[in-house]
Parts: sequence; C-alpha cells; structure tokens
Amino acid sequence: MGGGARLGNLDGFPTCLINLTQLPIASAALPLLLVAKGPQERALVTFLVDHYEAYPRHLRWLQELHVQRLREVLAMKKLTAEQIGLDYEALLDLIGEERALGLIGEERALDLIGKERILDLIGKEQVLEDLLRFQGEQWLREQLERRTSPPDTPEKA
Repeated sequence: MGGGARLGNLDGFPTCLINLTQLPIASAALPLLLVAKGPQERALVTFLVDHYEAYPRHLRWLQELHVQRLREVLAMKKLTAEQIGLDYEALLDLIGEERALGLIGEERALDLIGKERILDLIGKEQVLEDLLRFQGEQWLREQLERRTSPPDTPEKA
C-alpha cells in the first residue's frame, strides 16, 4: 500500500499504522479511504465515478459519505447519478418520503410541480368539493362574487 502503511510490532503484537493522506487510491485501500475525508476525497470520488462498473457497491458509500464531492465530480464530468448506477428509488426508500419532502420543502415542491399540474393531479371538481366541505358554500360564493364583480367606478360629479 505504498508509503501510507507501516507494519510493526507493539508489545509483541502486530501493528499497522496507516496514514490515510498517503494511501494510494487502489482497490485494497478503498474501504479505508471511503470513510475518510481529506485531501484525497475528490481523487477518490473521481476514481470511483470513472470506474463505477468495477466498484458498484462503493457508490452507496459515496452517496452517503461524500455527497458534496460526488455532486461536484458528476457536474464536472457532465454525468447524472443514474448514469453511474445510483438508485434514487432505493435512496428514497431509505430516507422515506416524509423526510425527502422535508428536505425539499413543501413550498419548493409545489413550485417544482406547478399549480396547473397540481390541479390536474387533484382534479378541479375535487378541489371545488374540498373547498365546499372545508370553507363552506357562503365563503365560496363570496370569493366568486369578489372576483367576478366589476371594479368600482368613480362617481361622476
């Protein structure tokens, strides 16, 4: 493992001292490098993105432990997470829909979907039924009158 590891004995027990910043990015060192942050983080992420087919199980660790660097490397290489085999459905199952919505934010989610699409998904009839049930007929009539009545015209002197 190059100059990043030294073997020795301590009180008669075999001992290994590892300097993660000097370990080469190699197959044998990947488990150690995956759990470390530091100067080799970007190089590690780049290596795994470049060799994603050879190290598919390491991708899960990248998306959990090195999210920011992974985003940077994917953007730099003009790749999507799906192109290197990341499974967002599994990630969604892992964090749960409620947590995912919390991360996105309700307002942002509504903006992303759009009002027209939301109305299409819910159905305009259903929206009207819900407004009648939750706000009442009188409230709905007042809202309609307010929006359909012509603006007040100034009185002529």
